[in-house]
Order: sequence, then structure tokens, then C-alpha cells
Amino acid sequence: MFLLGILIMPPVLLVQALFSPPFWVHLILWTPVIVVLAVMLLRPFKSLMFALQWKNKAEEAQWSDGGPGGDAQ
Repeated sequence: MFLLGILIMPPVLLVQALFSPPFWVHLILWTPVIVVLAVMLLRPFKSLMFALQWKNKAEEAQWSDGGPGGDAQ
């Protein structure tokens, strides 16, 4: 969710530069905004992940029987 940070930081810094509010104002103001944006971005990012898996023909991981280091004998 790096996109969320990119979307949130400019307004946070602008509010800080213009009004210089105390910390608790930032906490009350930006916590609901971050939560709402995170929930709103869940559906598009989930669909993006499904589309990328479909495009790349992603499958379940295949592990060899030989353990972590090598070939099965």
C-alpha cells in the first residue's frame, strides 16, 4: 500500500505547513482518512493481483521431495 502513503503525505504536509496543528489534530484528522482509503483500495488491488496471476499463468508452488537443499534420491 505504498500508493496510500503517496496519496496521503502531500495533504498531511500541506496541512502541517499551513496551519501547524498539534499532533492530536493530525491523529484525529488523518486516521479515518487512511482507514477509508485503505478499504477503498482493497478491491482494485485485489483485482489487479488476480489479473496478474491470470496473465502470468500463476500456479501453486511445487516443492521437491528432497528437502530444502537438493534432489530426492
